[in-house]
Amino acid sequence: MASIQKKNNTAYIVYDSYDNPEHKRRQVWDPVPDDKTPDVALLEFTLRQKQGKVVTRSNRTFKDLFSDFYLLHAQNTRHQNGTYASNCGIILNHILPHIGDVVVQKFDKRQYDLFFNLLDRKVRKSYKEGVAVIESPILAKRDNAKCLSPSTLKKTKNLMNLAFRYAKGWNYIDEIPECSMRFKLDAPEARIWEADTMRSVLEKMENNDPLLCLATHIAFIGSLRSGEALGITLDNIDLDNDTFYIGQTIQRVTKKSLNDLSHDAIIKVFPPKFEDKNSVLILKYPKTASSKRKLFMTAPLKDAIQKRIREIETRKETLGPLYGDHNLLFALPDGSPIEPKLLNYWFLNWQKENPQRARIPFHGLRHSSTSYKLMVSGGNIKAVQGETGHATAQMVTDRYAHITESPRKNMINKINSEFYAGRSKPESAINELLSIIKQDPDMLKSLVLAAMG
Repeated sequence: MASIQKKNNTAYIVYDSYDNPEHKRRQVWDPVPDDKTPDVALLEFTLRQKQGKVVTRSNRTFKDLFSDFYLLHAQNTRHQNGTYASNCGIILNHILPHIGDVVVQKFDKRQYDLFFNLLDRKVRKSYKEGVAVIESPILAKRDNAKCLSPSTLKKTKNLMNLAFRYAKGWNYIDEIPECSMRFKLDAPEARIWEADTMRSVLEKMENNDPLLCLATHIAFIGSLRSGEALGITLDNIDLDNDTFYIGQTIQRVTKKSLNDLSHDAIIKVFPPKFEDKNSVLILKYPKTASSKRKLFMTAPLKDAIQKRIREIETRKETLGPLYGDHNLLFALPDGSPIEPKLLNYWFLNWQKENPQRARIPFHGLRHSSTSYKLMVSGGNIKAVQGETGHATAQMVTDRYAHITESPRKNMINKINSEFYAGRSKPESAINELLSIIKQDPDMLKSLVLAAMG
């Protein structure tokens, strides 16, 4: 007989099942659907049970499993909106189309390996609101330039393993199958701009795009991500003490993630430009406490910020109520927030129009800044960590300590001047001897007699 039981603040329909190879009695815990009260869910389950329509472990598919567990898991573990949307996209585009109708209990190691062998040869496609625009073909063999990235494959495997852990915990399966596929995640070396390049960019950008110049300038000085720069509000800026505070970030998230997840980390949901879009911009707290940090301004950066604040005040006076005031340092002419993708597009487009240097994405400014700070601080990783907001010092050394040419050249020059300093050169020794002979002619006679022995 089925009953309602609560576990970790979640209601379950608990019933006995003999649906296993040994035909032994096992207890099954099915979560109560979100759209039903426990009493109604139990009544419907009892009716289905009498009609023989209960989905048991013998016929529960991957579509059933992911529907049962993933939202529950995301809510219980306080998933970030971006992570949730990304994982939902992987489930929707790369898991369910291939094995959604497969029975979980019958999915063995061989099928697991075949599934990832197929994904390894799957061509990546364009996506709109998390859904593939057209179906992705499967190649005869992998082409790294066209197929799903190792990172996507790794995330897919992590989701599959998570699903199997829930399936075993809920007695849907007896053992978790193991996949033999391994993924080598070789992070490409990030391209950076060195100090001379950075200065020339700011000088040129200031004349033709002051807003982009300020965003570039503050991102470099503060080692900022694009969302962090765009999330700076005017009350985060302390001109008296030459500091600014990073305590929020702008991000685009799906409306589904807003409906499904807690809003604890969300400060503001910005009004959408188009009501029919499935996503919105939000202002939210950072993922980690270490990302919240106070940063110091340079004098030129302070001047640029003051100029920008004066521009904002002028625009408010001009537009009046038509200005959508969100108190943002970076905003569109009408006060609307700027999307991180749009900022990156502006930055890349500026480089396309000014192609005198290696192209980097906007995030490359963070790499460039951190590398420069490591160099000028003499490798003081803890000080640089305070600037970047990374949770650990190891993350700084692993991700951002890129070797630039200038410190390597300086190192060789130092070795050249110091290591060889004690070794006299043959030419200098001969010149020194000639100088002595000129001062003392008898020294030449003594040397000749000594040589003749």
